[in-house]
Amino acid sequence: MLEFFANLTNKNFYYLALSMLLSANLAFFAYSHWNWSEGVWSVVTIAAVANIDINYAVTKMWTRLTGTLVGAIYAFLVIHYFDGYPILLCIMLSIGVFSFSLVALQKSAWNYGGLIANVTMFIVLGSAINANYAASAIDRVGQVTFGILLLALVNTLISSIFMKEKPVYRLFFPKVLELFKSLKRLTINLILILTSLKVVIAMLLTLIPWLIFKYPGGFWAPVSCFFILEESVERTKQKGFYRFLSHLLAALFGLISVLALDAHTKLLFIPLSLGFLVCSYVLSLKRTYSTTGNTMAIAIAIMLLAEPDSSIKIIAARFLNVMLGIAVGLFISRYFNDDSYLGRVFKNEDNKKSCAS
Repeated sequence: MLEFFANLTNKNFYYLALSMLLSANLAFFAYSHWNWSEGVWSVVTIAAVANIDINYAVTKMWTRLTGTLVGAIYAFLVIHYFDGYPILLCIMLSIGVFSFSLVALQKSAWNYGGLIANVTMFIVLGSAINANYAASAIDRVGQVTFGILLLALVNTLISSIFMKEKPVYRLFFPKVLELFKSLKRLTINLILILTSLKVVIAMLLTLIPWLIFKYPGGFWAPVSCFFILEESVERTKQKGFYRFLSHLLAALFGLISVLALDAHTKLLFIPLSLGFLVCSYVLSLKRTYSTTGNTMAIAIAIMLLAEPDSSIKIIAARFLNVMLGIAVGLFISRYFNDDSYLGRVFKNEDNKKSCAS
């Protein structure tokens, strides 16, 4: 327990906390003032890409922006041409999920971009229920861009004033070149194909009930599958547990905050700041569970800010759908793995290919 709090003396924690709190509150006040319909995604972006390692944070900024753009365009085209044709819609979404998952499962800087492309596709799909998917796609890209630029600006100011380090903006364009060069390291093999198929199956198992019953926040179930499914069953279990724990804590925190503030939605910056402070500390620990800091910050931002006048409904809908996605992901991982019939076929074929080469 004492080891957990030992990092309070680490100046990098205070740097990360200051950058997260300042940029998140600026984003919150901006979209509250101008009443941006998708403004919550700028705060979510800050929660998602912030990291104690600035170089890694810049990598996530670029890959998140790219994944958001690609996912939004693909979702718009699929919904535009196949809305009203559920079977074709599922087929086209499966093709997109399979393709993006092949990237998301890579041991590459681009894996985050593939993951975000899948996530964005389903967030835009969620807006199609209300027939405003075009505006949602455009606004999401705009808000993600705004959140990235805001965090980059705040990080630059803090690093140059307090840390005396190279300004963050000087990392931006070299990072683009580095990411472009890394594209040639993307690979494909039968194990990646098998795992991507697992993601598609999990997605369909969570997508189809939502399309039929149209229950609130149903798109968060397939999104959870995207976040936890891995080649390894043990790794999937670990990510599933961390996601469960993160959302349980975020839901409890969000519920207490909403009940305490009652209808005073303008004061939501207080629990938002407290939540981000704790999450930035978890991120600064550099442990295997540290990425839960990003997950909790994202969940807190969405639960508190997505629909401030219906926060309890949002908290319940997101939490329940995330739990459903985790359960389906764990089920697919357990019964569609290397020990299953198809898993052995893919594994044997991959081994033969490796021996032949």
